[in-house]
Amino acid sequence: MANYFLLTLDTTGPQSPSIILESGAQYASAQLINADISTSDGITTGYQIKIWGDVDLTENPNIQDTELNSSWITYSATQQVKLSSGDGAKTVYLKIRDDVLNESAQVNDSITLDTSLPVVT
Repeated sequence: MANYFLLTLDTTGPQSPSIILESGAQYASAQLINADISTSDGITTGYQIKIWGDVDLTENPNIQDTELNSSWITYSATQQVKLSSGDGAKTVYLKIRDDVLNESAQVNDSITLDTSLPVVT
């Protein structure tokens, strides 16, 4: 019988976090968009994400305007985000946290909201 054991101490946050809004589109014509989320970590069981930025504060209580006001939610490769009202540049931020609470670096992506209809003459 062995009288030893192997213990691995994980102190590294999720690697290569990424958020891509509307599949990398430059413009969005509606406030409700998809955010594609990823990390280079092979297994994401137990991972959580935190999203914040230029978002509608009433749409999802977990996704707010600041990191402090937002909450950790279960990791998902796609998350719907409702941008704040008003046309213009919008930025959305992301952090990923692993199952032992190590956090990734902060990343972001931007998109321009343009809800105005074109005028045809």
